[in-house]
Order: sequence, then structure tokens, then C-alpha cells
Amino acid sequence: MKLGSVKVRSAAVTCLKNILATKTGHSFWEIYKKTTDPMLIYLHPFRTSRKKFLEVPRIDKENPLEGLDDTSLWIPQSKNHDIWIKTLTCAVLDSGGTKSEILQLLKPMCEVKTDFCQTVLPYLIHDILLQDTNESWRNLLSTHIQGFFTNCFRHSSQTSRSTTPANLDSESEHIFRGCLDKKSQRTMLAIVDYMRRQKRPSSGTVFDDAFWLELNYLEVAKVAQSCAAHFTALLYAEIYADKKSMEDQEKRSLTFEEGSQSTTISSLSEKSKEESGISLQDLLLEIYRSIGEPDSLYGCGGGKMLQPLTRLRTYEHEAMWGKALVTYDLETAISSSTRQAGIIQALQNLGLCHILSVYLKGLDHENKEWCAELQELHYQAAWRNMQWDHCICVNKGAEGASYHKSLYNALQSLRDREFSTFYESLKYARVKEVEELCKGSLESVYSLYPTL
Repeated sequence: MKLGSVKVRSAAVTCLKNILATKTGHSFWEIYKKTTDPMLIYLHPFRTSRKKFLEVPRIDKENPLEGLDDTSLWIPQSKNHDIWIKTLTCAVLDSGGTKSEILQLLKPMCEVKTDFCQTVLPYLIHDILLQDTNESWRNLLSTHIQGFFTNCFRHSSQTSRSTTPANLDSESEHIFRGCLDKKSQRTMLAIVDYMRRQKRPSSGTVFDDAFWLELNYLEVAKVAQSCAAHFTALLYAEIYADKKSMEDQEKRSLTFEEGSQSTTISSLSEKSKEESGISLQDLLLEIYRSIGEPDSLYGCGGGKMLQPLTRLRTYEHEAMWGKALVTYDLETAISSSTRQAGIIQALQNLGLCHILSVYLKGLDHENKEWCAELQELHYQAAWRNMQWDHCICVNKGAEGASYHKSLYNALQSLRDREFSTFYESLKYARVKEVEELCKGSLESVYSLYPTL
């Protein structure tokens, strides 16, 4: 048995014994002992014979907010996800904000089990906010959780390009490259999702339940989209749009403004771009393409040809690759990497293999360094066109290679009758495919089809 599993079992025993020894644990047992739930059989050995209930000491701090008011605690710096989530969960437990004695007794498990921390953290946040009478905890938690989502793409380029559904996840990966671990992002998304489902004591409608924390839901939607949670991203984008529309309506009624009472998606997109650098319209287009909703593209402005990228998305969506190719060629305002990737994709879909081959040779001669997305497109085009001598591949090292690079190496090795390298490269290509599937989400399997 591994040392880690021994620690987890020891911590689980400690937690169970302590919880069942409390007054709450005793009440639970008295209520459920007459039921036929088989779980009670497993819990019975952990009951103690003591008649005196275990008293959980209260954590009274002079300034309980101070312990959690630390940006490095909420945003992983150089730490990996496991260390970060354990540190954060234990810090929340030690802060004194949690009043539930059951939750307070879970610390031994939180110190040794990552998955357990991810499960418990939303409950801790909820319990803290339930006891928050002056909104001091709400303000603190909102600031740091919002800071986490903002940090996800603060240093990333906003030059993502529209691709076919096969490359939608790689597009999001490009935007969030070098940012926080996907596990960390999903953990924070789970907190937002759990809180949104809980009834606020003072709220009037279900819509108000989404605002336990004061968050910019557009930024949350962007992170959800990058984690392949497409329907969740759509929901948060809608919450953002509804809130902005309500705020605009209130402003108009206060100033007795006349005119249209509706807020268009174009005006919302302009405001969102000013506030956070994210275009609501572009995000909706990306989401709808991810879930395979062909008609929704036009509903959020895909049919309007004002913006170059919107126009390109529409052309690609309608498989009008000729028009897409011309637009990529003419629009100099688009970044060079986006244009090059778009031209490669368009030439490939038009079946212009010879022109693509010549174009790749030119790019190979011109570009000294390639971004990851362009490299993948280059390798894909090269093996499809049997272009073995004009690729950026400098060695056949299989380990660490991307999917299309591994596939290129495998086919080239088969051509050269290097069978050991062929099998090794093929193995790594399969590994990369599985890794790509792991990045997906069962919220929408549409984006997984190309990989499958």
C-alpha cells in the first residue's frame, strides 16, 4: 500500500470518528439508524461509545478576513494544482469564517486529498456567505475569485482565430496558453456553479441567486468556454447580457431617456470590449460553433459582415472557403499567424494541394519560429500532401511531439522503412489523441467528434 493512501485512510478515519462524535453526528445517527441504508453498516465501526458530545473549538480571530486577503493564495503562482487547492482549502477552514462544525472537522482530509478539497470548497464558501451579515466576506471572496478569472487571460493574446469545429478546443487553448491549470479553472467554475444553484436568503428571484458573489460573468463564461464547458459558458454569457440590459434599463428610467428600450448585442459587445477586452458577440459565435448550433450563428450577428473576423467565421461556417481565402489574403489588420493559419486551412479544404505545398515552402523559408497552432497545421498539411522533405521537422524524436508531428514522423518512418521509429511515433500520436479527449467535456460531445 502506498504511503499516500495510508495517509488518506488515516485522515478519513479521524474525520468520521470526530464527526459522528459531535451532537450533529449523533442526531444524524438517531434519525437514519432505522432506515435500510447500507451506508450505515460502513459507518457503524467509527462510532464511539462516549456519551459526551465532542465540542469543536470555535476559531475566534481579531481580523478573520486578513488570512484570506492574499492574492497569492487564490491564484496559483509556481505551485501545481494539488498543492494550491490543498493550501487554499485549509486556509479557508482556518480563517474562522466557517461556522459548521462538520465542515471544520474535515481539515485532516483536506490536507491529504486533492479531489476532496475540490468537492468541499464550494460548501465552505457557501457556509461563510450564509453567516455574512455585513457583506464583508462577500466583498472579499468576490474580489479574489473575480481576480482568479481575470488572471486567466490577462497576459494572453486576444488574437484567437476562428477555425473549423475540429480545432475549436485548440483555439481556446491558444488564448489561454501559459495561464492557469485547467483543473484549477474547473475548481473555481465549480464554486460559481454551486453557488448559483443555492437560494439566497434575501433574494427575490432565481436570477438573483446567481449573485451570491459579485462577478463579471463574461470573464467567467470565457474561462468556461476554454474548459470545454460550452453550455455553462452560454448560460454565464446570458446572465451577463441580462444584467447589463437591466442596468441600462434602470439608467434610462432614472434619466427619463426616450428611444429604444432594447439593448442590442452589438451595443453589448462594444461595452464588453471596453470593460474587459472580451467581445460578447465573438464569444457567443465561438460557443455556438462549439456546440454545433448552425442557426444560432446568425442569431448573434454572424450574418452581419461588418467585422473581418465575424465575416470569416460566417464564411467558414458556411464552408465558403473561396471567400474565406480571399478575405484572409486581403485583411492585413488580422495578425500574421491568424492569416497564415486561415490560408492553410482554406487551401486544404479547397483541395489546392500544389498551391498549399508551394505556400508551405515559402512559409518554411520565411518563418524562423512557428507558434504551436501553425506548427500543427503545417505538419497536418505536410503529411496529407506527402511533403516529406519540406517540413519544419528537424528530428524524429517522438516523445513530447504533438499529434500531427507524431503522425508525420510515423508516416515518414514507414516510408523510410524505419519500423521501430514508426511504432514509437504512432504510440505517441495515440497518447496525444487521448490527451486531447481529456481536455473535452461531456457537456457537449460535438467538439469531441473530430478527435474521435
